[in-house]
Amino acid sequence: VSDILLKKIKQVQMALYAIGGQSQKWLCETFSEFFSDDIKIGNVEKLYSILVGKLIELSDFRSAQSQLKDEWPNEFALYNNGASPAKFVCLDYFLWLLANSESDSDKDLKSKVFGGNSIPQAVVRFIPRANRSVEHFHPQTDNNNSSCHIGLTEDGCESPGWGTNIKDTNVSIKDIFGNLALISAGRNSEYRNYSVNEKSRRIDNQVEKKSLESIKLWLMSKLCQGDDKYWTPALAQAHANMMAEVIRWGLKLHSVTQKSQ
Repeated sequence: VSDILLKKIKQVQMALYAIGGQSQKWLCETFSEFFSDDIKIGNVEKLYSILVGKLIELSDFRSAQSQLKDEWPNEFALYNNGASPAKFVCLDYFLWLLANSESDSDKDLKSKVFGGNSIPQAVVRFIPRANRSVEHFHPQTDNNNSSCHIGLTEDGCESPGWGTNIKDTNVSIKDIFGNLALISAGRNSEYRNYSVNEKSRRIDNQVEKKSLESIKLWLMSKLCQGDDKYWTPALAQAHANMMAEVIRWGLKLHSVTQKSQ
């Protein structure tokens, strides 16, 4: 059995624990399915397929893709509809997988997501934790208002303010998926209403200590260079669209994997 396969199994088990916490129903279901099939116990690939299938099932990404069809991922990228903890955990798993991929076919996407420089060890060795709290990168209480609204198109508005709502909805721009990440409740309480600059400084400190809580949040900080003035709703939406591309990649990758088992 290859080392990378064992690492992936460990990682997806940690991701499932991060979603389920003390509730280990997924564990019973997984091993029940594994041992009920006519499969040799040593079939580690099959075990991985079952585990990652469970993670994708809990994230409900396939359902979102199916329901929205051609409009997905644009709608998903824009709105915080059903952005459950499982979605963030599964996305971070896909990001970890992409960061560790050595496949030539993944090089372009990997470079687009992480940049051309070497990827920090905090990302390569990222470990999912039992995170429970959704963090707003741009703080919730900062009402940087603007007369513009943001929609699938921006109505000619180049820089809508964070204090406005998404076009034709009562959803705040601050609640778009691109402005959110999943971190521990303790870290969320620590961040309170810190500015993007202060949060980015603390994220950099996590990277140095190799104790990163969210790859997605690190990418958001990296994208705006840790500077509040660059973190706009338009950039957050662009980030969300990029994350949706990673989600598509992960779903396609594991669709192929499951069919081959």
